[in-house]
Amino acid sequence: MVRTPGVCGGEPRIAGTRIPVRVVEAYRRAGATLKHLGEAFPEVPRAGLRAALRYAATNRTELSRLIRANETA
Repeated sequence: MVRTPGVCGGEPRIAGTRIPVRVVEAYRRAGATLKHLGEAFPEVPRAGLRAALRYAATNRTELSRLIRANETA
């Protein structure tokens, strides 16, 4: 995962993409499997999706806050 000021609001995102980890985590919370995520983001290697899920699992509080903030924006 990378963070770059000015890219995706500085949120953690999958390296080489503009896909925030919170988006992947929101899909997972809605019931998406790794297979579903691969279909939703075909340009992202499975390793990138797995890394995003690992990041989300170890940073649940941060991801919950980011998901909530995006829902109310």
